[in-house]
Amino acid sequence: MRRLPPVALCSIPIFVFGCFAPPPSENESGSETQNEAESDDDEEGEDDGQDDGQDDGFEAGDEAQGSSGDTPASNSEDDDDADSASDTSSGSSSSSSSADAEGTSTSGGGDADTGAACTDVPPDDRETCATWKEWGECDSEWMIGFCEATCGRCEGGASDTSGGDTSTSSTTASTSSTTGDLGDDNPFPPISGGSMGFTTRYWDCCKPSCGWRANASNPVISCDVSDNSIGVTDEANACERNGTSGAFTCHRMAPWAHSNAVSFGYAAFNGAPCGTCFQLEFTGATNNAGNDPGAQAIAGKTMVVMVTNIGGIQQGQFDLLVPGGGVGDFNGCSGQWGISNSELGAQYGGFLLACKEQNGFDYEQSRQCARDRCEAVFGTRGLTDLYDGCMWYMDWFAAADNPQVRYQQIDCPQELNANAH
Repeated sequence: MRRLPPVALCSIPIFVFGCFAPPPSENESGSETQNEAESDDDEEGEDDGQDDGQDDGFEAGDEAQGSSGDTPASNSEDDDDADSASDTSSGSSSSSSSADAEGTSTSGGGDADTGAACTDVPPDDRETCATWKEWGECDSEWMIGFCEATCGRCEGGASDTSGGDTSTSSTTASTSSTTGDLGDDNPFPPISGGSMGFTTRYWDCCKPSCGWRANASNPVISCDVSDNSIGVTDEANACERNGTSGAFTCHRMAPWAHSNAVSFGYAAFNGAPCGTCFQLEFTGATNNAGNDPGAQAIAGKTMVVMVTNIGGIQQGQFDLLVPGGGVGDFNGCSGQWGISNSELGAQYGGFLLACKEQNGFDYEQSRQCARDRCEAVFGTRGLTDLYDGCMWYMDWFAAADNPQVRYQQIDCPQELNANAH
């Protein structure tokens, strides 16, 4: 990742949250919340799936469009049942994660130098060279020039440096592949009480609802088609222009890990003003994916998110901005990245759901398939922030499908504020 995916009622476009003044109808995220049997949502006109409640602001003042998730399935892919996939608000994707400070691994990997002719510098500040090696990226063309020592490309075959990046941990259904590299720091006390909810995922490339001045007191920034920041702007939503120009979600809004225990990111959420932050504690259960190994694997982990979008999603649903999580009703990604719709995976569910359908919903095979898609779509194009965020979902998040959470509102960490504004 760069340094420094209920029964949502998508069909009910009731966007009266403090986050938007007239909500610029935003695209909803494509996160599939696979509600088993597309149930409740359908009753409201929403497909079984949690709505992608996010409205990507098409023009401030315009009537908010229905949440993207109304249709098929929410971005998050149901592990077991492809049947339910509810959409989650995909609407506005906010910028990529910025806070380098939190994303940096504690193991110091990759910064060590083995000499003038052989440095061991990682591609970004969020992951160490040992982690990239463990993920099998040493042989990737884009890694040439990075992590030379750890990847054994130095004269004499040196495979390590004093950076301590050599420690690795086995990747299993119950642990993150970065275990041992990031440490277990968790500055957030356990939640006492709180409310119960669940998460889904999406990434539609559209301008977030909270990126419009009319919708937020402190709007989040947007980026141009090449991911250059254009700050807070009233530039048209890129999803109105088929992703060829206008304002997009910045790649740096992708989630990142602070440690093995804590991650940061952004989400669509209804019922709270733009810029509100929440602490989420994963319970080990899934909202509608049955006996999901991924949800079990992240039990006890914490994620802190900032609200950057809204839409027709269910109460207590956090539609996480995750690259490769599905575009939902609005797709600005094909145009921005120059790829076909099929390469984006399932419209509601993204890479993981497409891979589950391809692999008979086998957890490990589907997870590996989705990792390969992260590489094919983001890694080969040099879209580092998106690649890192996609791999974060496969590793730290263990490709969990619509995991349930206990949550509470908290003060926003500086990392999230600095990255979004």
